[in-house]
Amino acid sequence: MKKSTLKLVRCGMITALYVALTYACFSFSYGVIQIRISEILTVLPLLYPESIIGLSLGCLLADIGSPFGYLDILIGTGTTLLASLGTYFAGRKIKNLYARFFVGGLFPILLNALLIPVVWYLAGGEELYFVNAASVGISQILCVYGLGLPFYLAIGKLKQKGIKGFAE
Repeated sequence: MKKSTLKLVRCGMITALYVALTYACFSFSYGVIQIRISEILTVLPLLYPESIIGLSLGCLLADIGSPFGYLDILIGTGTTLLASLGTYFAGRKIKNLYARFFVGGLFPILLNALLIPVVWYLAGGEELYFVNAASVGISQILCVYGLGLPFYLAIGKLKQKGIKGFAE
């Protein structure tokens, strides 16, 4: 398979997986108390540049079902794009495996914690911004660092072994 075809397929798979995981856990993927399991995928820009587009498209499609409507689509997708770019560039600059993961994971955690509560505020929520930011930050830490580390290490091993579909 050509590299460009493999990257396109991988991008599509990441998009589909993000949407499927978000909708499968719909009851706790949206809202002030949320744990979006699909956020474990936000570590993929450390390994695959094409995941930036895959994650952004996945977020856009997943947020079509959001109770916060167009605000979540625009701000959520923009946040995911920015976080993915930050994660990708951190991965290019940092060579240590664990430092790369820790720093790369900061982007989806911090950007989501800071920007997603803005969606709720603009949608008419009266909750305290900092309480919502803390809630999103904690859920992001659980997903990105808690679930994302074993995922990142497993995918990294498959890539390193040259397993078809995971290797460049």
